Amino acid sequence: MARSKVWGATAAVVVTLVGLLMSACSSSAGSSVADPSTPLKLGMIVPVGASVDYAEAVAAAKGAARAVNAAGGVNGHPIEIDFCNGPLDPNKETACVRQLINDKVVATVGNATYTSEKTADELFARAGIAQVGNWASGVSERDPNSYLFFGGQTYANAGQIYAAAKWGGKRVGVVRLDYPYTAPYPDFYRNACVQLGCQVVSTTVIPSNSATDLAPYASQLLSGNPDVIVPDLGPLIAPLLKTMNQLGYKGKMISQDSNINTKSFLAQPADVQNQYIVTTPFPPPSAGDQFPGIKQFLADMQAEKAAGNSDAPTGTAYSQTPTMDAYVAVKVFAKIAGDARASDAASFKKAIDAAKNVDLLGLTQPWTPSQVLFDKLPRASLDSWYFYTIGNGQQRLLNTQPVQVNDIVKTAYAG
Repeated sequence: MARSKVWGATAAVVVTLVGLLMSACSSSAGSSVADPSTPLKLGMIVPVGASVDYAEAVAAAKGAARAVNAAGGVNGHPIEIDFCNGPLDPNKETACVRQLINDKVVATVGNATYTSEKTADELFARAGIAQVGNWASGVSERDPNSYLFFGGQTYANAGQIYAAAKWGGKRVGVVRLDYPYTAPYPDFYRNACVQLGCQVVSTTVIPSNSATDLAPYASQLLSGNPDVIVPDLGPLIAPLLKTMNQLGYKGKMISQDSNINTKSFLAQPADVQNQYIVTTPFPPPSAGDQFPGIKQFLADMQAEKAAGNSDAPTGTAYSQTPTMDAYVAVKVFAKIAGDARASDAASFKKAIDAAKNVDLLGLTQPWTPSQVLFDKLPRASLDSWYFYTIGNGQQRLLNTQPVQVNDIVKTAYAG
């Protein structure tokens, strides 16, 4: 009888040990299931405190993470935003990339590595870390590791020339900064105008964002008597328009909302604000009554501001694409990772590659991250744009349904 008890106890111990060993082997075999209390780190690199300042985008990512965490996280895992400032300096941006890789982030959200895009793409791809909602300026549109909410700068340009021809006028002036990636833009607009019935009547190139005397460039643009200006300038747009107005210009200025931050845009006189037609891949924050996703965004930003983050964007007077990129990227990550029970970079990469018809909070058409709209820019998986004007401080949305610009890109692209 005693011997039977000993054998029974021994068998129980053996079974327990075998179970523990099998569990350990299973874990070491690459399972993506982690301790639910372990934070899922999402990396983010954008410029803050530079001539382009995306502090609002960082706050938006943190506000989205706060909302996800308040709802239970991703299968119990809290999201943590691992932000690194890349202030338009290629060395600092590259150092940020290496830092996030070393931090073992699960993915990145809303990156804007303007001065090191190619290097950043290569390093993140080598590390197997997906970039979700990053800004593409001419390289990431072909990067298999980038998952874009709009087709990058080429698709942004298509949105700009569409708005110019439809609401600005048929005579188009084009101005760009003297960077290699902007060199094809004038020809792109000329090609697009064949389809849209407009004409590029003047062009000029400004050496850099540090230019202060803009009168010569304004005069070059005005020499063609344009109805509308299509720029690629960033923050120089506001002083250029001021200079042109001083020389008698009364026409329109097309502007991606990311070119001017909210504070700088609203600092312009009301009559100057009225000259803008603003382009954005997401509905503007004034459209909360039409888009529940915008209403949720504003509520999440109010909560983030109440928690002490003064950068949280709670206003409705102006939009910022990088802000919405970051916010939507966090929410999309939570959805895809949650459904796939992904908790590391490899399992999330597999999940996002397989994802189809992902709801982008109802802000634009459903998103299939790996969809190819145009084989020359294979990471362009969405092509939707919204447009609005500002009159007397009030936004007026020009289209309630997103405009698809893929046909314009196919017609005009020559890269």
